[in-house]
Amino acid sequence: MKRYAYRGTSFDIPANKKFWKQCGDYDSLIQFEECCYRALLERYKEEKSKDNSLSFELFTKKIAIETKVNQGFFDFDNYENSLYASYLIYPYGAFDCFIQDIIKDLKDFLINIKIDKQKGKGTKLSQLLKQLKTRGIDVKIEQFKKDLFEYYRLRRNSVAHMLPETTYISAFNKSVKSRHLVNKTYQNQPNALTSYDKMTFDDFVVCTANLKNISDIITRTIEKKINWKKIGKSHPSWINYNKINAICSFEKQKKIDFVRKVIEVRYGVKLSDELCKSFL
Repeated sequence: MKRYAYRGTSFDIPANKKFWKQCGDYDSLIQFEECCYRALLERYKEEKSKDNSLSFELFTKKIAIETKVNQGFFDFDNYENSLYASYLIYPYGAFDCFIQDIIKDLKDFLINIKIDKQKGKGTKLSQLLKQLKTRGIDVKIEQFKKDLFEYYRLRRNSVAHMLPETTYISAFNKSVKSRHLVNKTYQNQPNALTSYDKMTFDDFVVCTANLKNISDIITRTIEKKINWKKIGKSHPSWINYNKINAICSFEKQKKIDFVRKVIEVRYGVKLSDELCKSFL
């Protein structure tokens, strides 16, 4: 399904475009890794069927020698759980960058937001949503998506900073209560939220889908509160006025068309002549 079909708008902002691109690139990398891992497991099954005494540890040692990877003896309990949890590190890093980038984008809409990095002030997402609301931009994100965001965030922190399971168990228990909604929204990932100590590839897929969905909801809500006339009168820096005057000279319609094209490329929307005039 095309994004427009569920978004209901072609409007987008640089921060959201960048975040989706980063997630898409990383998804491809992880999918490649997963293909390699599953192929490795299939080979192990084949070799174990011929030699039932072959342990997975000995098999990985053999593969390491074949591929010339200097690997020690592989003896890692519940390694899949740690492997899939590690996949969450990049998406949340990218989402942190999205928050920073969207604050810059909001300045272009004459909306100033500041995130407090002190502990106890809440997550960057919660602070962003709270401050947007005080400015009349009430972003409606379903509670189960917020719960899912928090669980995977804490799960990511746990693997990144070697924190105990107690860091995220309560968040998991809260999220798993809405598992039916998660499965309905992010379909074909039945193994997500299986257990707090058993992450799967489906968890990674659901995690990134939820992050992208949240960034999209924020972006679509912002569009409804944009005052294009006010922005135009501020003569934003992303409009190259020297270029307009050089190319269009004194032809007003050409200037209007130029402004419209710049806004369409940057934000995906076509403004009326009247709104474009406010930029000149």
